[in-house]
Amino acid sequence: MSNISIKAITEPSSYNRTTNTMTITDQPSETAIKENDLLGASYNNGITVSGNNINVSFRHLMSKLYVKYNKSSSINISKITLQNICIKGGYSFAEMNYDANTSLGYGSVDMFHNATAQEAEAIFFPYTATSNPTLKVVTTNGEEIPCSISLDKIGGKFVAGKRYIMNIVISGSSIEGAEITMVKDWNPDSNSIQVTPERVLWVGTSIPAGNALLNYPMLVDAA
Repeated sequence: MSNISIKAITEPSSYNRTTNTMTITDQPSETAIKENDLLGASYNNGITVSGNNINVSFRHLMSKLYVKYNKSSSINISKITLQNICIKGGYSFAEMNYDANTSLGYGSVDMFHNATAQEAEAIFFPYTATSNPTLKVVTTNGEEIPCSISLDKIGGKFVAGKRYIMNIVISGSSIEGAEITMVKDWNPDSNSIQVTPERVLWVGTSIPAGNALLNYPMLVDAA
């Protein structure tokens, strides 16, 4: 058995290997959320290797907003959009967290909307907001119902690996309760997330003498 040090990330579809940046895209489905999700793993002599197999536990490096809503029966929702949020940025893989030296990019994304459960969610870069994001509900008849999301209870700061929860009421042409009222850990209690090997982008590793990177087939060299 041998111990190694490792840093690794998953590779979202818009991730740029040269600049270590990415731009988050619309998330109309659960699959689209996963395609935008950035996961990281970092160990310092914390992995035990036996034969050709290693186990690596990943954690979320993004933030997520979860919206639960009630609505009037006369309102039929076509989509829900999250606007004025951070959708472009980069990460420092030395620290496995957000790189403040990367220019931020703000924009909007369509959220994954589950009409049956009356909920919506989307992920975005962790950041400190200088202005409130906007939630916009679009009905099937084309009516747009926007509202500003209050960030007072979180001090305007979105943190990596956190799930921000908001409960709203959509009534007529207005939205009530647009305020984040709860923050939970997004990472599972075990802090372990299963990923497929083809999504893993190798960032860096320190391997003891007498071992080769090829012994660890889960890792993919980006070079």
